[in-house]
This record gives sequence, C-alpha cells and structure tokens, in this order.
Amino acid sequence: MPEPLDTPRPDRPLLVFDGDCAFCRAAVDRWRAAVGPQIEFAPLQEAAARFPQVGAQEFRRAVHYVDAEGRVSRGAEAVFRASADGHRKCWLLWLYTRLPPFAFAAELIYRSIAANRTPIAKVLSIWRGRDLKPPTYHIAAALFLRLLGIVYLIAFVSRASAHSR
Repeated sequence: MPEPLDTPRPDRPLLVFDGDCAFCRAAVDRWRAAVGPQIEFAPLQEAAARFPQVGAQEFRRAVHYVDAEGRVSRGAEAVFRASADGHRKCWLLWLYTRLPPFAFAAELIYRSIAANRTPIAKVLSIWRGRDLKPPTYHIAAALFLRLLGIVYLIAFVSRASAHSR
C-alpha cells in the first residue's frame, strides 16, 4: 500500500522517473502520449528535492508515483497506479492489489527490467534506430483512409452505373 508523504498534495498526480535513462525517457514519452495532461511527469533530477523523505537513491532504483492524496508508490505498483489514474488498463491494478502472486511476479519483472535498463535501451535503439520514441503511423493511416475512400467511391460508381442499365 502506498505510504503517505509529509508534503502538500500535488495539483495532479506525479510520476518521477530517471531522466538520465534513455529507456525511461522513451517509456515516459509513450506514456505521456497515452494519458495526456492527467498525470505530471518529472525526472528525478528535478523532482527529488521536492520529496527529500524518499531520497535520491530510492528514486534511482525505481519509478515513483505520487497520487492526488500525496501517497507514494514505487516500482510495478507505481506503474499500475499511474495507469489506473490515467484511465488505462485499470485491471492491472486490480490484479496487483488482489492477487499476491501477480504482485510478486510484477515486482520481480519490474526489478529485472530496472536492473537492465541500459542494455534494453541499447537493444531497442538498434531495433528501432536512434530514436526510441514510438512510431506514430500518421502517414500510413492517412494513406489507408484515402485509399479506402477511393475503393468506396469506385464501388458506389459501379453500383450506380449497374442500376442505370
């Protein structure tokens, strides 16, 4: 369960991540695009001073999430709470809070990923190129919709010409 902080409640929930980590920055960019302005994201290099009771070393070990009531979560729990507050995949938090084996496995996987962030970022940069940001598919989507429109136009024109005969 999140532990209460002795700080004022934030204006909106806050997710604190390692701003020096390429993997973390890429994950936050993807997350920011998914949840919009509902959650504030701040690198530990800026936010750690706001929460001295957590400590910079703890912030470096895992992502931390401060909810609207000022409670702090870390690791997989922080990820699931932030997702639920961002109205994304709420069922993961439900599983985490109600099934101890799921929570144990989630924390184990989180720790494994956190311990190997740099090699994972290198593999992803080779796979995706230098930019770890997620692809947007704007051009492909626009092209697909235009071509679909042309197919419909041809279908309607051929149907209309068949009826006129």
